[in-house]
Formats: sequence, structure tokens, C-alpha cells
Amino acid sequence: MIRLAARLAFRELRSGLQGLGLMVACLALGVSAIAVVGALSAAIARGLSEQGQPLLGGDLEFAVMHRSLVPSEQAFLASRGQVSTVATLRGMASAKGERALVEVKAVDAAYPLFGTVKLADGGDLHEALAKRGERYGAVADPALLGKLGIGPGDTIELGTQSFELRAALVSEPDRIGDGFALGPRLMISREGLQATGLVQPGSLVTWRHRLKLDGSGGVKQVMQEAKRQFAESGWRIRGRDNAAPQVGRFVD
Repeated sequence: MIRLAARLAFRELRSGLQGLGLMVACLALGVSAIAVVGALSAAIARGLSEQGQPLLGGDLEFAVMHRSLVPSEQAFLASRGQVSTVATLRGMASAKGERALVEVKAVDAAYPLFGTVKLADGGDLHEALAKRGERYGAVADPALLGKLGIGPGDTIELGTQSFELRAALVSEPDRIGDGFALGPRLMISREGLQATGLVQPGSLVTWRHRLKLDGSGGVKQVMQEAKRQFAESGWRIRGRDNAAPQVGRFVD
């Protein structure tokens, strides 16, 4: 290796020190680029690992499509810790004669198990989603507000139900973990989703059951038990160490 470096250096010296300087500069640039890329990827990977719980929404996530959990599955999760169930689907929202494709997220009272949802008015999420009079509440991505030309206090239609828009959604801790989105977020309650009539047999609804472990077992242990006891359940299980697989693949 030393002989090769010396031979290359000697060859560059034939044209004077200017050529050698260019070679050294190229080597320095290449080494710096590799170091920067390595440091950046390591920092992102470390951040994903440290923030796995809020990004995933729990220590473990059990996701199924088209159906709710059967009692035995529900009992298994409940015996391991606190459970929060979130439903996600795509739908068409309309207001003031305008329509837009939205990513609907229906949450329960336990959501979020980790992290905090921030609203533009600083209010509480579940108060904003609660039913007042005849209408449930909703919060939405500012991009949806601009697309439909609406603001807090206006009415937005989803399925067969009218919702009162209560606030703009600033951030949700598990947004990255939910995967690819085709439209802006519209967040409602689980009760509000049932009122829309969108949950029907065959509907493309993903039910995400997030589990906050109570210490009775580790992530890998619970995951193995779930796979062994419910081999035919068809649910997709993710742990907090794989909270954002798409981001992880991009970094790799």
C-alpha cells in the first residue's frame, strides 16, 4: 500500500507540485464526504432508535386490515399492558363545494401512548374531537384547510357525517411510523369514524393496536408469544426498534 502511494505521488510530481496538491485535495474531499455521510446516517439511526416508542406509538404495534381483533387476541394484548387502537384509511372530505383526498386517522381515548399531539391553538386533542351537540369534532393538517378554504368552526363532510373543524393539527408523534401518505391528515375519534358509515365489510381500514408494555415481558418475548399463539391471525407486528422501516431502508 505504501509503495502504491509513493508511486502515485512520484508520478504526480513529474508535472510539478501543483498536480500533487490536486491529488491530495481530491483525497481529502473524498474522505470528508465519506465521514459526513457516515456521521449523518449514524445520527439518524440513533435518533430512530431513541425515539422508537413515540414514532411507533407504543412498544409494539399489531396491525390488521379489514377486521377487528377477536376476544382472545384482545385479551392477550390487554394482559401485557395498556392498549390503544387507531384506525387509518383514505377517504374523500368535502367542504364549501370543494373535495379532497384525505388520510383519515381515528383515535381512541388512550391515544397517544407516547409523545404529544400538538394543535395550533394549544388545546387538548380529545376535547377537540369530542361530540358537541349533533357533531363530532375534527382536527386537520393545515394543507387541508388551505385546499378546502376552511378554518376552525367550519363544517367538513366525511362519509355520511358532518364534523366541526376545531383546530389545525401541528404535529403527531407517530406520523412517520404510519408510512406513506397520499393526502393531508384528518384526525377524528373512533366514535366519529363509526358514524361516517365508512367502516363496512371489505373497507380498506387498517386497525393499529399499539401496546405499552407493563414490564411483564420484553418486546421480543411478547412478539414471539403472539406469533406462537396466533399463528393464523394475519397481523403485522412491529417493535419499537423498527418504528419507521421506510426511513431505515432509506438511510441504509
